[in-house]
Amino acid sequence: MLAKSDTACGGDYAYTSIQRAALFALEGKSDAAFKELETGLAKVDTLVPIKEFEVWTDLTLDPAFATLRTDARFTSLTTKYLPRATKGS
Repeated sequence: MLAKSDTACGGDYAYTSIQRAALFALEGKSDAAFKELETGLAKVDTLVPIKEFEVWTDLTLDPAFATLRTDARFTSLTTKYLPRATKGS
């Protein structure tokens, strides 16, 4: 399913890795989840500020990422890749 989503969006789509990270997080595989999350966040087009805020909102509201949000790696990655969105949060 994720492969079809990635292909439909032009390939190498940021959200494919972010969705994969969510699945790993739900399985309790936090190391794998953070690896995929970093891969996805590195692909987010932050030249378009709304994308940064959209991804940050998804990560902070989606229950699939709840277990990751309490890990210091979550803050580190979101601050690194989504600096405007995390400013003041």
